[in-house]
Amino acid sequence: MQLKRALRPRWIGSTVMAAGLAVATLFSGPAAQAATIPLVNLTIPGPIGGVNLCVDTSCHLVPGLANLHIVESLNTTSLTLPMVTLSQQPGCTADVDLQVNITTLGISGALTGSISYDVTDQNGNPIPGDTVTIPLGTIPVNLGSVTHSVSVCAAIL
Repeated sequence: MQLKRALRPRWIGSTVMAAGLAVATLFSGPAAQAATIPLVNLTIPGPIGGVNLCVDTSCHLVPGLANLHIVESLNTTSLTLPMVTLSQQPGCTADVDLQVNITTLGISGALTGSISYDVTDQNGNPIPGDTVTIPLGTIPVNLGSVTHSVSVCAAIL
C-alpha cells in the first residue's frame, strides 16, 4: 500500500506535465502542424514479481522482472488535447496497481508506445543484457472518442 501512495504523486505529476505540454503544443502553431504529445513515461525501478501486464484487454503474466518502463505518445496532426485519467487495474490487490486511460477527443493521428523490462533470475536479480521490449503497436486515432488503457498489477519483491 505504501508504494501505491508513493507512486500516485509521480503519476499525477506526470499527468499534469503531459497536459501542460499538450496545452503548450495547442497554442504554439497552426492547427495543421504535426505534434508528438508524450502521455506516459514511467519507470518502476527494481525487481517486481507476479506481474500482470495488460494492454487494453490483452494480458500477460510475467513471473518476475525488473526496471519496468512504460512509454505512450500521441502523434497527431490535430492538436486537440487528449484526456488522461489514472485508475487501478480491476481486481488487482497487489502493491503496484496502476492503470492509465487515454481518451482522445476529436484527434486524428496515431497512439504509439512500448513496455520494456529486464528479465530476472530466480532470485529477482536482473540478467545483464536480457531486456525485453514489447511494442504496443500503432493505434490509429480518428475524429471521435477512443480510449486506450495500459495497466500493471505486481508485487514488490
